[in-house]
Amino acid sequence: MKKIFFLLPIASVILFFSCKKTNPEPPVPQNIVTVDTSAFTGELGVQVYYAINSNYYTAPAGMSVELFAAYEDIQTGLSIYNMATNSSGLAYFGFINYGNYYVRASGNINNVFYKNVSVVQVRPRRQELLNITMYP
Repeated sequence: MKKIFFLLPIASVILFFSCKKTNPEPPVPQNIVTVDTSAFTGELGVQVYYAINSNYYTAPAGMSVELFAAYEDIQTGLSIYNMATNSSGLAYFGFINYGNYYVRASGNINNVFYKNVSVVQVRPRRQELLNITMYP
């Protein structure tokens, strides 16, 4: 029993001095972009129509309009943006980076499912308006 009382303080002193305090590494600061990128963006709006027996109508509010970066993303459902049309059949995506995009419009109208896919090129400092017509 005396050996335990003798070894306990020695073990405590060794344990106390073997721990050393370390200062944590400071976090890496976030890079803030301070360059104006408006030279590389354009505006995109999508006007959606639907066709019934060769007659074309403006799509009602609530039709889904999705923006895709590649055609393969359409099959996987990996859209960049997903908007809904307003009461005028317009989906406004605002300013996006220039490039080529795939657009899919779809929705139910009078219990009939309509859809279509189209391609749009967004150019810098330009307003693009894509007209897309959905078919059953």
